[in-house]
Amino acid sequence: MAAAPRRRPAPAYPSPNLAYSALGTDQRFACPTRADSRLYGSRAPVYAYEFDDAQAPPFIAAPHTPQGAFHASELAYLFPTDVLAPLTPAQRRLSATLTAYWARFTATGDPNAPGTPPWPRYTAAGDRIQVLAPDRVGPTTGFAADHHCRFWQPSRFPEQP
Repeated sequence: MAAAPRRRPAPAYPSPNLAYSALGTDQRFACPTRADSRLYGSRAPVYAYEFDDAQAPPFIAAPHTPQGAFHASELAYLFPTDVLAPLTPAQRRLSATLTAYWARFTATGDPNAPGTPPWPRYTAAGDRIQVLAPDRVGPTTGFAADHHCRFWQPSRFPEQP
């Protein structure tokens, strides 16, 4: 797809590897997950999120491509271990918030727990996805634009007006 690199031009990133990773995230993770949220959210409660800690402790060292907020990186916040780098104070606060959300969701089907920032139910019309980042937890409506979802899924999953 020749137009794809225009979505994440390599010169805008510290390395071509990071530009490629951003493209892959948009195409293979972010936009398909949003499409699933749009589909299933009309049938059952969906609570969509984006884990966004660029300093998440890596599972495997990758010196040529810093991993950032990679797929499943939130697991280190839900199940802290001595095997990975210790979490910073802000990351520990995020860990406590995530643990409260996951425990509440497991018990009730709704992640909203006392003392945590509100997490709105996902709807296609609202298109709000919870951002989970150190010291920055809350909904965003910019997810689709940030990940170029109209480009990656132009007709199969039409946008709401």
